[in-house]
Amino acid sequence: LDLARRFKGAGTAERILITGDDPERLSEERKASEMGLDGRVHVAGHVVDPGGYYLGADASLNTLDSECGGPLVVVEALLE
Repeated sequence: LDLARRFKGAGTAERILITGDDPERLSEERKASEMGLDGRVHVAGHVVDPGGYYLGADASLNTLDSECGGPLVVVEALLE
């Protein structure tokens, strides 16, 4: 969300999509709204097949601290 706030402050039109469903999801959605990022940040929750999101993205950011078996999200992004 800090990245989205910085983009907004720079006057750019980037949109941020957050995927994944974790205990912080509702808190992140509320924070985005409080930061005035409605329409710029979308929290999609759990996505079974994220391939379409990677194809439509200019960049992908992995914020996970760890993932069992390695960062699968990086492999998925590279394959798309």
